[in-house]
Amino acid sequence: MHIDTDHDTSQPRIENPKFDEDLPLDLARWTTKYTSSDQKNTDGAQPIMIEWRLGDSSTPAQTFEKNVAELSSLLSLVSANTKFHTPKCFRPKGSGGLDPIQRPLETAICESIIPELGIRFYIARELATAVYYLLCTGWLHKGIRSHNVVLFERRKAGDPVLRTEATVYLLGFEFARPDQLGQKSLNDKENEDLDLYRHPATASTRWGSDGYRIHSYQKQYDIYSLGVVLLEIGLWRTAVYLKNGYRERQRRGKISEETSSTCLQHKAMADLPFQMGQKYTDLVLHCLRGTFSVEQPDSQGASLR
Repeated sequence: MHIDTDHDTSQPRIENPKFDEDLPLDLARWTTKYTSSDQKNTDGAQPIMIEWRLGDSSTPAQTFEKNVAELSSLLSLVSANTKFHTPKCFRPKGSGGLDPIQRPLETAICESIIPELGIRFYIARELATAVYYLLCTGWLHKGIRSHNVVLFERRKAGDPVLRTEATVYLLGFEFARPDQLGQKSLNDKENEDLDLYRHPATASTRWGSDGYRIHSYQKQYDIYSLGVVLLEIGLWRTAVYLKNGYRERQRRGKISEETSSTCLQHKAMADLPFQMGQKYTDLVLHCLRGTFSVEQPDSQGASLR
């Protein structure tokens, strides 16, 4: 999908926004309220969530700005389709709103008692659908992990159980880019915990390798990340928790030293069938192993490359 940003006049914009708080110094995802000169309602400050994209000295400013404009246009257009699970996106101009009462899936897993089976299947299905539709638009996410999956819940304060089907949003588009030749891949921070969500070929330790520069980023790497999050949903444990437990068993000599990817696959084979069933387990393993039925381009030229 190509978005002609030069002629896109339907996309909502925010004129000269003024925020209730100072900009965050760490440029982390920011939930705040704003007012703007084009605000047509009289309800006062409106809630909004802001994500940042950092430029790179090797990427021409014109290319960077074009990608930002195309991404915001894409997210604005597809937000009307609930299968994408993306909030309404505003294109900034000059310098959707979301209810700020929300929490990342990662936080929900750490804070909540494991929810019933139906709710876990619901979250997994909605997330998988969102990733599928995003990849179909010709964009790569490059940051799929439980921190970037946000749940909007209806629950009483202090209730440790996720009792109802929450609204699921896929966020974290800071490093998303078009799946096109010549597009430079900007990378997130080097971090061992974040590497748990990255395909082994794209781990931060390989960013400087010839193999990574040649092959760059591919759709199947986003699908690998999806598999890690589906594993977290099924076991209701974060990837970091699963890794630390596995490393402890290795330290005691009960199992041999293995890669993080292999550790996650073993956890899926050992524990997922009892929690989510064999079909769900097989799906997660297909994502983690890259064993898909269509590896070469089909008759329409679609592939996982």
